[in-house]
Amino acid sequence: MYMCSKSNGAMAKSTAILQEKEVTDRDINDLSAQILTAFCYILNKAEDADKRFAREILKYEWRDDKAACEGAIKTVASPLTEERADYSYYNKPNEESYVVESPDAIVPADPAAYTCFRYSENNLPAGVVFGGNETDKWRTVVLGFPFESIKGETQRDKMMQQVLNYLIK
Repeated sequence: MYMCSKSNGAMAKSTAILQEKEVTDRDINDLSAQILTAFCYILNKAEDADKRFAREILKYEWRDDKAACEGAIKTVASPLTEERADYSYYNKPNEESYVVESPDAIVPADPAAYTCFRYSENNLPAGVVFGGNETDKWRTVVLGFPFESIKGETQRDKMMQQVLNYLIK
């Protein structure tokens, strides 16, 4: 499993892979890779290779930054889960975590990719899952907000359980 986290260089390895052609689509299919990417919010300023990696491998596209202010997300019916769940992330100064001021709205970039989370205040897409298709056999979960910013261990554990259950199906 690969995991990118909060970092403006989160897609750097992706770019290197694409430029060096170390890993091809076939390699990923052969490995049945599962990928969780959290908060790679740089696509609005990303290089073409990063955008291509996001679109062709992770199966999402960046839509907008500053997608939400209230700090609440919800699951929507998708291959990730049919269960309805609400989560909150740190959107105000606190002693537990950094503040998420500008989460991203991201959209599916493949017919076999689906929105799995939405920002509660405006229904913009906050997460995308991809479960494979005829040529691409891997699974991905991509979040437009940092996973580590989810409030409370119980909420983080519940979300991670949903993600891991999906990825290892």
